[in-house]
Amino acid sequence: GLPDKFELDNVLNPRDASDSWQDKDNDGLNNVEEYLIGTDLHKADTDGDGMPDKYELDKGFNPIDAADANADVDSDGLSNLGEYQLGADPFNADTDGDGLNDGDEANVYHTHLAKVDTDGDGFSDSEEVITYSTNPLQTDSDSDGMSDKWEVVNGLNPLDFADALLDPDGDGWNNLIEYQKGS
Repeated sequence: GLPDKFELDNVLNPRDASDSWQDKDNDGLNNVEEYLIGTDLHKADTDGDGMPDKYELDKGFNPIDAADANADVDSDGLSNLGEYQLGADPFNADTDGDGLNDGDEANVYHTHLAKVDTDGDGFSDSEEVITYSTNPLQTDSDSDGMSDKWEVVNGLNPLDFADALLDPDGDGWNNLIEYQKGS
């Protein structure tokens, strides 16, 4: 259990052993754990750094030192707090493994840090950015009605709107119609 003075100071009942195992602040730590660690059982985020106490403990951070929120353990350009807020792994510079670091995904490309292919077009975010220079947030970067993936697979330029109107095989159907018909 907990020392009586601690229980009285924290509005717990020294005669009720069950309150030791409650989680008064709903941070994932019971009152005994909070006492042993030294965190405040009335605050889910004892140090006020924006990361809950249990999250900090699970990640090996210090729940009573706010300085770790501004650190960037994986050197990806996002603080530990930023990684927490965006659902990224603070120990992995590329949480989703798509080839773009989390900082660039969040601050430059605005792609999803936990999805390899943010727009769902079949190209990873890094393929879109690095290989094809297409927009990882749009399935059709040139807005010609054909998906970037289909254009690349069919030898077209996913950044050239005009190629939708071409008929390279001479069958009377332009590329856009070929795409729409699935041929």
